[in-house]
Amino acid sequence: MEEQDTSTNTNGKPSYDLLPTNGLNDLSKQLQSVLNDIGVKIQRISQKATLAAESAHLQHAASVKECQIINNDARDILEQYRDLETEFAKIRTIGEIVTGFQDHLQLLEQRILH
Repeated sequence: MEEQDTSTNTNGKPSYDLLPTNGLNDLSKQLQSVLNDIGVKIQRISQKATLAAESAHLQHAASVKECQIINNDARDILEQYRDLETEFAKIRTIGEIVTGFQDHLQLLEQRILH
C-alpha cells in the first residue's frame, strides 16, 4: 500500500493529497480525451440522423409525387369514362330516334297495305 502524503493546511490540520499533481494532470487529460471522443460520437450520430432525415424526406417527396401522378391518371380515366358515357347516351338517343322512325314507317306501311 502506498503512503499518503500528509501536510498541514492553514488550519493546522493535516491535509491529504489523494493524487499527486502530475496524476491530476493525467486524469484531466484522460477526462478531456473522453469528452472529446463523446463529442465526436455525438457529431457522427447527429450527421447520421440528419442524413437519415434527409433521405426519409426525399423518399416521402418521391412517394407524394408518385401519388400525384397516379391521382392525375385516375382523373384522366374518370374524365374519359364520362366522355364515353356521354357518347353512349348520344348513341342511345339516336337508337331511340331510329326505332321511332322504324315504328312510324311500319305504321305507314300498314296503312298503305290495308
